[in-house]
Amino acid sequence: MREVAEGLLGEEMLMSILPGGTANVLSVELGFPTDLMTILKALATGDYHTRTIDVAKMDNKTLLLRAGIGYEAQISVGAKREEKRRFGRGAYFLAAWRQLRDLRPTRYHLTLDDEEVVRYGVTCLICNSVNVGIPNVKLIGESLMDDGKLDVILVPSIELPYLLRGIWKFVFRRSRQDADSINHWQARKVTIRTQANQVMAIDGDYHKRGKRTSAEVIPRALTVAVPN
Repeated sequence: MREVAEGLLGEEMLMSILPGGTANVLSVELGFPTDLMTILKALATGDYHTRTIDVAKMDNKTLLLRAGIGYEAQISVGAKREEKRRFGRGAYFLAAWRQLRDLRPTRYHLTLDDEEVVRYGVTCLICNSVNVGIPNVKLIGESLMDDGKLDVILVPSIELPYLLRGIWKFVFRRSRQDADSINHWQARKVTIRTQANQVMAIDGDYHKRGKRTSAEVIPRALTVAVPN
């Protein structure tokens, strides 16, 4: 999808989706039905509406959904294809468990437009979408794919007390912006520098291992045909 989107940036031609992945985050975010024949019939008969969404460029590569730096990226690229076929989303939990042994916090230096922030954490995400592939379940509160901004999320720790606090806040719909469990900012342009080399992934695919990356939003750059 990312490669198709890259070819259509700024063009009038519509893009659509036949979801067949593990989480299908973009189609869930935009409200696609799950049945492929329903989608094909809607596209063939014109029974669809359009959504014009933001896209981002990260190190000159197209980013549709989100980029992970550190632990989240290790989970994304560490989920084995055979486990995805057998366990679906459960493959990511297996990958998360395997990566725990080598997990170490590092210092993140973030440039968010004109603001400078330094935090320690185990992972950082640059998000165009905060959906996790389950309807109405998001990493943070309200966030839109057409607001002209990127969401930057930093997780300081995944130790049990922090995890329990985060689950409590999510279940009871309390504020998800908590300095102890998650840090959240919005910006149009983001540069992240890390103290230690980190694995980085774009939309779940390996990008590089390094200490620096930059991303910038391209507002309303892609129009998607979404079945009614």
